[in-house]
Amino acid sequence: MRIPAVFACAGVLAVVVVAACSVVNNPDDPIEPTGVGGGVGGAGAAPQCENEGDCSALTDECNQGVCTNGTCEAMPQPAGTACGSPDASECDGADACDGMGVCDTAVLPNGTPCNECPAGPGLCDRCENGVCEDCAGYASTQSFLRDDSIDGWTVDGGWGLYREAPRNLQSFDVVPFGKQVFGTDGNRVAPYPGSETEMSRARTRPSTLPATLTFRSWHVDEGVIDLKRISVSTDGGMTFTVIADCGAAPPLNGFAFCTPVATRTPDQWDMINIAVPTPMVGQTGVVEFFYNTQDACCDFERGWFIDAINVGTQCACDAEADCAYVTDECGTGACHDASGECRLNAEPVDTPCGDQTTDIECDRPDSCDGAGYCDVRHTVDGMFCFDCPAGGNNCKFCQEGACPDCTMLQPVNGFDTSLHIFSWQLTGGWNRYFNAPVSQQFTSAVSFPTSAFGTDGNRVPPYPGNETENSTARTRPFFVPQQITFSSWHVDEGGGTDRKMIRISTDGGTTFTPIVDCGISGMNAFPFCTGFTSDRPASVQDQVTLNTSAFAGQIGILEFAMNTNDSCCSFERGWYIDNLSVTQLCLQ
Repeated sequence: MRIPAVFACAGVLAVVVVAACSVVNNPDDPIEPTGVGGGVGGAGAAPQCENEGDCSALTDECNQGVCTNGTCEAMPQPAGTACGSPDASECDGADACDGMGVCDTAVLPNGTPCNECPAGPGLCDRCENGVCEDCAGYASTQSFLRDDSIDGWTVDGGWGLYREAPRNLQSFDVVPFGKQVFGTDGNRVAPYPGSETEMSRARTRPSTLPATLTFRSWHVDEGVIDLKRISVSTDGGMTFTVIADCGAAPPLNGFAFCTPVATRTPDQWDMINIAVPTPMVGQTGVVEFFYNTQDACCDFERGWFIDAINVGTQCACDAEADCAYVTDECGTGACHDASGECRLNAEPVDTPCGDQTTDIECDRPDSCDGAGYCDVRHTVDGMFCFDCPAGGNNCKFCQEGACPDCTMLQPVNGFDTSLHIFSWQLTGGWNRYFNAPVSQQFTSAVSFPTSAFGTDGNRVPPYPGNETENSTARTRPFFVPQQITFSSWHVDEGGGTDRKMIRISTDGGTTFTPIVDCGISGMNAFPFCTGFTSDRPASVQDQVTLNTSAFAGQIGILEFAMNTNDSCCSFERGWYIDNLSVTQLCLQ
């Protein structure tokens, strides 16, 4: 730090700047102090002050003149003290003292994104010499690559920027898009896979309307029931003209996003082209995307997402320097020649970024995803975990990067709701049932006291239809105890015909070891392996205990398998289990 000092020479008052740690007199030029106060003097001068008022010439916005031992000094004001121009803008903030006596202007670097230009949010270029300027031209495509992509858009409900479609009630797995896109998670709600009823809309920033609205669309929902509608306004959003409506008659409903889709891969996008009414073409307008799930159904849904749209685009770039603001740990900003859009040249996948301080089950070190983004490796809230302080099946679930204990764990899995089989992998007839179905011989359904889990065997809806079934049900991972118990109810041939098997995996489902096989002697000493050809009430259930001590302490997956081998017989109703002593839910 350098501070001003005041001294007199030959009767003339002078101000010089000296180092804060230096002395006023040179050591080879000693001068005895004289005058009032006996100060240290300078260049042979007498003390120049008796009080602060004598040093007022050194007082300004960032300094206070003070008298120290007869010498005037400038004492810097604290950092952050207001100074300079009181006006502040997005590109030129309020001036403030730097704590060293200098008034710092707060002009942002040229190229910084801004939204306070005359044209309004989303229609601005970058900061240039402290001023937020309007765009001179716009990119032809909006790819939603950066968080400022929807500046100036109006959104509600679940609409926003996503890099993946969320988990649903059928699967732990998200659907990673490999880049950032725009959309809504529909009737899913965080922490996923919660469900809700959503009615929401998103409106683009104003832009010149093309003859054809184009974008890519990805959805997993009920289609028409999850109503989607697209409208256009040229009067600032006062009135809208509908150009696509899944709930209307043709041609308004003739688009791929109106079709029900139960499952799809990340790369299965639909290319959408919608004609804009001729009188609106070339005008400045707003496009509205409307979504109404109408209900909280269903367990497979993931929402509606769009990408590569030709309205609501950002300022066009002319050179790589225009995209410097995009550069971060995982990608370098680059100007895309064809679209005029700033994009990313991505760093290799797994390049370290972000937080590298933790490596636990719910919080891994962050790394680049290979698409230009830093993947924050907090496990999604709600995912099951096993390294809580209590350990094993007594854990709650991942929450903000930690695995806390569960203090309200269900004693058994009673299959009371669909969450009880959340993330189970099911084939064939495996599911939750309230009744054992009618058969050709027994024409009244058997109602269970509460819902049970199982398969209707070689019955098939509409009952009492028959089929041959070879199917499995795999649980979500759990901490394997010494033994596993459950109650069992079946009406079938048993043995090696309606062959039931139970297997366990401790390598994440890659391989399975048999525990029970009703078709093999020595592994079939269980009541559900015995044929039951007469009817039985729901209350007559077998209590089953499996010895799993050989796998205890490991994370396992249990598989129930059923192979009817044939479509016989007229009496069969299937196999059902209840009160499973593992995979129970934390009631918190």
